[in-house]
Amino acid sequence: MRTQLKKYTFSTLLISAVLTQASGKVAPLIRPRSRSVDTALELAGCTNHIHMYDKESFYKTCAITAQYNRTFHSENTIAPALFGDDLINCNCPTINISGKCYSDRTPKDWLADYFGLPQDFKSYITFDPRVDSASIDFNLFIGLNEWYDGMYIKIHAPVEHIRYRLGYSEHIINKGTLPHEEGYFSDAEIPRANLLDSFEDFVNTCRVPDLNGIIPNNNDSDNGEGTATNGNVEFEKLNCARMVTCGKLTKTRLSDLHVAIGYDFLQDYDHHLGIEVRFAAPTGNRPEGSYLFEPIVGNGHHWEIGGGLNGHVMLWERDDQESHFSLWFQANITHLIKTRQRRFFDLINGSNSRYMLAAKMGTPVTNLFASTDPNAANPNPSMPSAQFARVFRPVANLTCCDVDVSIGVQGDASAMFNYTYKGYSWDIGYNFWGRTCEKIKVNCDCPCPLEREERTWVLKGDAHVIGFTPNNATEEGGGATNNPGANNSPIALSASNSKATLHAGSNVPIGRNCNSGRSNLADTPNFTAPDTRRNQNIDNPQFAFHNTGEDDDIHFRRNENISNNNGNNQTNTSNNPIFLSINDVDFCAAETKGCSHKIFTHLSYTWTDLERWEPHLGFGAKVEFSRSKKCCPETNCKPAPTFSDRNPCSFGSECGSCSDACELPCYECLKCNFTEWGIWLKGGVSFD
Repeated sequence: MRTQLKKYTFSTLLISAVLTQASGKVAPLIRPRSRSVDTALELAGCTNHIHMYDKESFYKTCAITAQYNRTFHSENTIAPALFGDDLINCNCPTINISGKCYSDRTPKDWLADYFGLPQDFKSYITFDPRVDSASIDFNLFIGLNEWYDGMYIKIHAPVEHIRYRLGYSEHIINKGTLPHEEGYFSDAEIPRANLLDSFEDFVNTCRVPDLNGIIPNNNDSDNGEGTATNGNVEFEKLNCARMVTCGKLTKTRLSDLHVAIGYDFLQDYDHHLGIEVRFAAPTGNRPEGSYLFEPIVGNGHHWEIGGGLNGHVMLWERDDQESHFSLWFQANITHLIKTRQRRFFDLINGSNSRYMLAAKMGTPVTNLFASTDPNAANPNPSMPSAQFARVFRPVANLTCCDVDVSIGVQGDASAMFNYTYKGYSWDIGYNFWGRTCEKIKVNCDCPCPLEREERTWVLKGDAHVIGFTPNNATEEGGGATNNPGANNSPIALSASNSKATLHAGSNVPIGRNCNSGRSNLADTPNFTAPDTRRNQNIDNPQFAFHNTGEDDDIHFRRNENISNNNGNNQTNTSNNPIFLSINDVDFCAAETKGCSHKIFTHLSYTWTDLERWEPHLGFGAKVEFSRSKKCCPETNCKPAPTFSDRNPCSFGSECGSCSDACELPCYECLKCNFTEWGIWLKGGVSFD
């Protein structure tokens, strides 16, 4: 039981952060309706050539459809699904990026520090996502009356070329001039020239800041003057959840291959009713997790099995049989069998947290101790369980992994009126498509990074990860005992910041001045309102020491002398740090379902004066409306549950630690699909 509680520690401490993310649920992956699942297109233009009751031999109808589709109203459907309530303008979807020291930060701003940008950086990004596709659809209907009256087989195989455009545009308000102070990222002060110039640099071109820098000539220097030094820290590039900021992502594949075998058990000249068994083979692509808003052709590479019901009834016919009016319907239901996909996920502390920054911890711990007493006399300091291992990694790289995905039920149903006059035929109808919430579980054969590297990664937030021995460490007191090297020596801390969100760390929350708590609290003694660089609000904060002596304190910056000043210059470290684990990955929030309503029409002509061949040609159009996450004010949105709202996972299964994230009951599934219009040209031929 103690082991289980430890695994939940990080998640429990994130509760307050989750509560601030009202209705922040987003879809890291939007799974649109497969182009192969379209009963409307199967019926349109073909009703006079299929389910023929008076044929005694084999009869065939093949059709080829060239189709173009394009999304619209993406600012109300796609953008909210991708970014949630971080958007600040629903009519023109916008995200703000700002550094922790920018003077006018808002609660929805993404913290620029995570992306290697200056402390005073500011930009805003607008999005205009769009998807368009061109497809060639192959349909074949074969009546098997020669074998058994009323039997048939249908084959449906579209080839689709699809293009996803995020519509990214970044507008920089302030490029920033401030460096990152020593200890924040590395041993060095990071000059402005070593930092990135835009969010696009980080999220698209995979650039990272150069964490080599300078030892400043004096404290609080921001003029870039000092001695060059090696920062000795690696900042890993973003490998997952990247954004294409210019141009499009494209994919061309054969969508799912659908085959149906059916039997019209009720059939006559003016009506029929049939039932069928359906199968689908996956020929499209799997999600790969490399990009946000990545193109998907097909159903995500699932096998499908299910059935269908179809029929028609002739409502009216002219006496000379040259024209008639009929009602047709087709309804299919399938189950999407479990498949492996590679995806990235957010943490349970909020949407889009995949873009936060994690710090690596390691052992053995050297020259680092912690105590609740700044004088380190009573009690004696203890050694934390781990300390900063000089590597930063985007959270998306830690949550990107192979998962097993299944969908319980997918339904596709169309009802259509057909009017035929001689060779002319007009169809108009309604289509409904929907799928239940997908189920995502960790793939036990390929552990996620947070499973392979347990008790290794923590959230950095705005914590300082390096401290420094006093300026006179080699001259006084315990500072000379087991000295780490020399005065002003860098010491890796054990600071973690589990209370951080994508918007801010816990040391400099939004609305507080950067780096100087004392100036805001003039009536409070200095030691209770320290410089925000001292890590007072990290996890389990205790005063940091490089040895066990009274004067072995670690400062938040260089050039500080040993002093018994109640810890004014002494930094804090976590004793102990709180590690990220697989239980902190929000698999549930990534689960989506889909629903759409479509109105369509088709006009065609059939050449009936040929002896054995009946060519037909027509064109059609559709408008499809989807129910997706809306861009809404926080006050009108349903809060996401906290970790405490969920039931504990089962432990000790044959899957090992991956079972920890397999059985979390999920809250309301996010609806997302595309709203689009489409046009098509359909031609075919019927023959015996």
